[in-house]
Amino acid sequence: MDKDIKTSHLLFDEAPLLIRPELACRIGLNEAIVLQQIHYWLENKRKSVKEKDLDKEKTYINGRFWTYDSYAEWQKQFPFWSVRTVERIFTNLENKGILISGTFNERKTDRTKWYTIDYDALDRYVGKTKTKDKNGKNAKVTHSDNLADCSTTHHDNLADCSTAHSDKLADSITTSWQIVT
Repeated sequence: MDKDIKTSHLLFDEAPLLIRPELACRIGLNEAIVLQQIHYWLENKRKSVKEKDLDKEKTYINGRFWTYDSYAEWQKQFPFWSVRTVERIFTNLENKGILISGTFNERKTDRTKWYTIDYDALDRYVGKTKTKDKNGKNAKVTHSDNLADCSTTHHDNLADCSTAHSDKLADSITTSWQIVT
């Protein structure tokens, strides 16, 4: 039965990029998007390779799975950013100590970087606390040592936004919005 149901091409008919709000609070929205995508590729590899085959797996190096692509290839996964923005995000993650890079290419002239996540560094990472935004408006972002404890409050002329999240999947996630006119 083929019904003509109205939808929009802007809604998900393809795999969406999903991130946890706590992660975006902790490391930044762009960085969270990239890190989640890298985690996706690392997990795909980890789940597809049997333990007995690890010694033959070219993306398993020094006890870690790695993923690789050029910035231009990564940009194809994030078509809403320029190649330069993708490069800047990767560099930010490396500078934060969350993303580890290396070159394990067979050809010495191939400068493609390989990446893996330092999950321990991610769990320990604490972002900066901000009390004013760039326009001097009240904007408070606080972070704790626990990735689960992240709250964001923004005050501007458009809305009051309060978001509370828990790292435990069984706990509820609450979000409230109040439109100010």
